[in-house]
Amino acid sequence: MSDKTETAPLDLAALRRLCEEATPGPWDHFRLEDPSPVALAAYVTATAAMGSGEFYIVGCDKPDGRADVCHAGNGPTSAQNAAFIAAARTALPALLDRVERAERASEEHDADLEGERDRLRASLTAAESALAASRAEAERLRGSLRSAESAMTYSRAFPANLHSVLDTVRRALAEKGDGT
Repeated sequence: MSDKTETAPLDLAALRRLCEEATPGPWDHFRLEDPSPVALAAYVTATAAMGSGEFYIVGCDKPDGRADVCHAGNGPTSAQNAAFIAAARTALPALLDRVERAERASEEHDADLEGERDRLRASLTAAESALAASRAEAERLRGSLRSAESAMTYSRAFPANLHSVLDTVRRALAEKGDGT
């Protein structure tokens, strides 16, 4: 067995294929009640006799010189299961790192969106206040315009009324004989 350190980027399509080709889950694990060499030999012999004639294991050399070994089976999808198990050990930590980075990025994005939402709410409140003030100013200006129009109407009528009043006063004086 060799030490395979994953340095290349994850090939998600290849990992997806490994998942699809492996035996569907859920999977489980168990411990042999009798892990003696005789029992293990009997297990391997019985398993090999039931399967396809091929026997798949997954293993990893440990720093202390021993090895961890996992029996992946000898059935029709055992090769795919062995590939899946071997890839999962390297891919799962990298995938977890990606998930954690994505979650952090999502949280940061959410915080940015919350800040933007708060800024937009404040802008909307200010705009609504400005609109209300503009509407009040428009109404005040309409009132001033009505007053000015009313004053203009009165001032246009005043000279005609003044002449009428002066004519009436002159006639009245003439009738009295003042002659002015």
